[in-house]
Formats: sequence, structure tokens, C-alpha cells
Amino acid sequence: MSRGNSGVTLLEVVLSLAIGITAAVFAAELFAGQLAWYGRYGKIREACILADRVSSLLEEDICFGFGFFIDPADPERLCYWTMAEEGRRLHVLEEMDVQAAAEAVQSAEQTEEGLHIQLRFADPSYSRVRAEAVVAEGEEILCRRERTFISLYEEET
Repeated sequence: MSRGNSGVTLLEVVLSLAIGITAAVFAAELFAGQLAWYGRYGKIREACILADRVSSLLEEDICFGFGFFIDPADPERLCYWTMAEEGRRLHVLEEMDVQAAAEAVQSAEQTEEGLHIQLRFADPSYSRVRAEAVVAEGEEILCRRERTFISLYEEET
């Protein structure tokens, strides 16, 4: 490696290119992994926001109910009574109502399409019912929130 012409040899150029390409590939792999985690975190965050928002919308109706019970024929169906001018009125909350609320929230808040929400009800009593909101994308569960809805009416004595 004679330095008489004060230039670089072909071997030095190839060696520096190999080192540069290796560093670029390493950085690209690291960056791609970080982008994948960032995208997944964004979906999980949107799913949790959707579950919280749908639960809040449902609470606006459920808080005026009492005498909660789960339909024995369809365990995903919550039934409850409300007071109206003409007396007691039976309400039935079905899966379609939950999906309509979820679609309304998704379009209003411009969340990602393809998220599916499901509510499961448990432990109904006169003035409260426990609900679990599960938001999934396909078969993958992204967020699960449990919430107890409490009626504005007191316990029956």
C-alpha cells in the first residue's frame, strides 16, 4: 500500500463500505423493531380508549336502571328495569347495541377499523352489575377492562 499518490486503495474503499453497510443494516433492524412496537402500542392504546368510551356511553343508560338480570336464554343480553311516566319499563341491552355504540365511537374519534368490542355481564343484583369489556382485533385480545355499573336507585329492602 504505497501512499505515493496520496489516495486510497481499493481495499480501503471496500473495507470502509463493508463497515458502513454493516452499521446501516444493524441500525435499520433496530429501527424496524422499534416501529413495530410503536404501532402495536398505538393499537392497544386505541383499544383501551374504545373500551372506556363504550363503557361510559353504556353507563349513561344503565345508571338509571335497577333490577338487573342476565337473560337465561342469552347470557350476553343484560335486562333491567327503568322508571318512566307510565311506570316500570323493561330494557334489554343486546350485543347489537354494544356494536352500534362501538361503531359510533370509532367513527367519531376516527379510531382504527377492525376493532371488535364484546361485553360480558356477571353478578347482577338489584342495583349493580359487573361488566367486562373486551376489545379484540381478529382473534387477538388488545384490551380488557372490568367495570361495575351501579344504579342510581338504592337497594330494595
